[in-house]
Amino acid sequence: RQTSAAFSTVMPPMATKGRVERTADRTRLGGLPRPTTAPPSIDTGFGNRCSGCTETIADLEDEYFVDIPRVALLRFHAACYAAWSNFDTAT
Repeated sequence: RQTSAAFSTVMPPMATKGRVERTADRTRLGGLPRPTTAPPSIDTGFGNRCSGCTETIADLEDEYFVDIPRVALLRFHAACYAAWSNFDTAT
């Protein structure tokens, strides 16, 4: 299912916070490409690993896909996508 729904999660707030922090750290340290302005595709999780926090995206969670041509196909949890897409390179 392709949606553009608001960010959602089925994880407790503390688990989501850890995911967000790991995603921000990976972005800051260059483990992820810089955020793009391209809108993500959203589908149901397929058990893939999140490009941000590296945890599995469960089938009950939304999976955000960002295709950066000739660079990478990134997969994120909703909270991880938000952390990556809003990352400020000045911090």
